[in-house]
Amino acid sequence: MEIKLPKKKPDGSFCLEIALRVNTSDPKGLAVRITSWLEEWTQKNRYWNWFEQTLDFFNDFAGSPICAERTSEFVIVRVEGRPKFSKWWKD
Repeated sequence: MEIKLPKKKPDGSFCLEIALRVNTSDPKGLAVRITSWLEEWTQKNRYWNWFEQTLDFFNDFAGSPICAERTSEFVIVRVEGRPKFSKWWKD
């Protein structure tokens, strides 16, 4: 799968999609479980330290990542970046 960095929208926001290869007979249920885990992970890891600077996940991102698309072979995790503020998203 080709890697493409997100293009910024006119307002400076962006959308990053991560494709995960899966093998499931219940793609919808798997997407619900992954999205739930991502919400919990985001809340637990919202703040982190970067060279003595405290960063907030929600300064760069509009919300927790979600499973946007799903099939029996792929789950697409979508992350929405905030306009103008997103600085650390690659880290």
